[in-house]
Amino acid sequence: SPRPEAPGLSIGTFPEAMQQQIQQEYRRKYPESKRPSFNESAEKTYRTPSGYDMRLDHFRHFFDAIRTEGRVVEDAVFGARAAAPALLCNTSYREERVCGWDPVQIQERT
Repeated sequence: SPRPEAPGLSIGTFPEAMQQQIQQEYRRKYPESKRPSFNESAEKTYRTPSGYDMRLDHFRHFFDAIRTEGRVVEDAVFGARAAAPALLCNTSYREERVCGWDPVQIQERT
């Protein structure tokens, strides 16, 4: 569906006076005719094909990369950055302490 010309507003965290000022500027820049209309019928839903297994797909890509000496979709740095925060949350919970994490340091070591 085509995108509206006006971007919309998300100003709920600003003070009331600033919200009013932002709304006035927005109305001036985007008159009523250009404001977004949210039509529920334009909403799209993605469904995976019947029988699709994301784990199997993941393993196929991985093993194909090993067999052909190709590249995996995401490298080890991506995997570390994806897994580390979740693992640190578990450690923090179990040990009842704050755990720090520096993703840049991981990047520099690899």
